[in-house]
Amino acid sequence: MAIRRLLKWSGIVLAGVVILLAVGLLWYFWPEGPNLADSLAGAYRTPDNELLILVVNGQDTARVMSPESGETRTLFMTDVDHFESGDGWRSQEPVTLRGEVQRDAAGGVTALTWRAEGGEEIEIERLPFREREVHFSSGELSLRGLLVLPEEAAGPIPVQVAVHGSGRDQAVYGYRLPYLAAAHGMAGFVFDKRGTGDSEGSYSQNFPDLARDVKAAVDFLRAQPEVDPARIGLVGFSQGGWIAPMAAAQGAQVNTIVVNYGVARPVFDEDRWGYVWSLRHEGFGDREIAEVDAINEIASKIVDERRKDVYSELKAAVETARDKPWFPALQKSDSTVGYMTGTPVPLWAWEWFDKLVGFEVVFGSIDRLYDPEATIRGLGIPSLWLFAGDDSSAPTPWSVEVLEGLRSEGAPIEYEVFPGIEHGMIVVEDSSEQEREYLGYSPGFPLQYSRWLQQRNGMRQDGDAMNAPPSWSR
Repeated sequence: MAIRRLLKWSGIVLAGVVILLAVGLLWYFWPEGPNLADSLAGAYRTPDNELLILVVNGQDTARVMSPESGETRTLFMTDVDHFESGDGWRSQEPVTLRGEVQRDAAGGVTALTWRAEGGEEIEIERLPFREREVHFSSGELSLRGLLVLPEEAAGPIPVQVAVHGSGRDQAVYGYRLPYLAAAHGMAGFVFDKRGTGDSEGSYSQNFPDLARDVKAAVDFLRAQPEVDPARIGLVGFSQGGWIAPMAAAQGAQVNTIVVNYGVARPVFDEDRWGYVWSLRHEGFGDREIAEVDAINEIASKIVDERRKDVYSELKAAVETARDKPWFPALQKSDSTVGYMTGTPVPLWAWEWFDKLVGFEVVFGSIDRLYDPEATIRGLGIPSLWLFAGDDSSAPTPWSVEVLEGLRSEGAPIEYEVFPGIEHGMIVVEDSSEQEREYLGYSPGFPLQYSRWLQQRNGMRQDGDAMNAPPSWSR
């Protein structure tokens, strides 16, 4: 009787877990309704002639950013034609700004009017770019893209292609690059990564597959009459720093590569940097880092070698480490072992999930040991790398070391490090418990690579494009 009662309650608990898991999966994958902010995405001009870029950054929200000052705020749509915002990175309350969308007879957005608390109402004019949603093929998949062109362009013009970071969000209307490029007289192109937005396929972090999608985008653009096929560039963001050079190595015919807060080292090194940065940030040194390295070596056997027989070794190492003074810093780090030790999910649950399902089902077949150095060395394509100087996610010093070695061999590589800036080129302020408050973007950062691209494509003649004053088309 006791056994039957135990089995009964075990079955009830198991059924509850299954139901909760099903509800969670439905919530995560359930398609969202139309995004009220989509129509706002674009480039705008203030009465003071300042360029602003608006992109979608959530359901019914848009982030507005000044490329020159780096200042930003988030607009929350209250209905299809009205929005409000608080101060800062993503505040809605207390509301300090309210605005309205202006549209033409066809329903297209022509301007935004807004009034900041205590200020006068101003009108932000939308720049009249030509935008075209397209679909192109990558193997058997159909991917959705967005081509943005200046209102007027004499003859075929250069185009810059955004190469995604690792996120799952749709990229169309979510990336600034197409509007930034068009504001500087070039065309801009972005597409929804496979398995996201309106693109077919399954989300993946398989670098060769993602690189093939980028090459397919380049092949598509080469056939467009507005595009100069000899002046197509790739602009990678974060994970895109691995993908863009690989796409060029696969045969994507491009004349420039820009990498923003990317990595020139293997994924394994990028992952390790997460806890190296965290421990150093908390005042620990090489001895403590070596202790975490020993745990990470065991975790690597699971993640990189797909070994499922070392979980007991990992659990023992973690239990021994829990009383170490550096353990809280490890738990908060942006790393695999940081996530494994910091999540409420116990290691035995990770083990059973891996054995029954497999991590690759969720995370995709990412090769963490791929070394991009040989790929970059073999390209011979001019590239510009912009790094965050206090990046908690990407190993800026280690990447610079690689690039310096390649430059000494004659590779056409330029780079710049923005001191004190976090991943994403974001200005941050440290607060308690290692949390970082986002304040805005590094001033002028997007303008620097835009001017470099203009110069590389014969659109400006000044000798030092990186330090030239801002310029963009009216």
